[in-house]
Amino acid sequence: MKILFHSILHCSCDSQNVRMVNEIYRDLGAIVDEQQGQVDDIESMINSTTSKTKDGIAQLDKAKKHQKGVNKGCAWVLCFLVLVLLGVGGFVFWDEIVGKSDDDDDA
Repeated sequence: MKILFHSILHCSCDSQNVRMVNEIYRDLGAIVDEQQGQVDDIESMINSTTSKTKDGIAQLDKAKKHQKGVNKGCAWVLCFLVLVLLGVGGFVFWDEIVGKSDDDDDA
């Protein structure tokens, strides 16, 4: 009789352990299902960030090329203005320059 009682007790403990393990697995499954949406959101944000970073790099490259063109244009405009100023200055002061050399010849 004692052996039968111990067998029933042992069987009931094993049954409780199996139920507990089964419940733990169900709880873990629910947690994983609940967090899957968050994992998907993180993955989506990473993909979006990667795409936006690539677009940003492309825009920076485009801006760099544009800035080089602007700098070249500014350099050409500056050279042109210097030449114009030299021409205007030479024209305005031509009489004085020629007059001084004429005055030197008269002396």
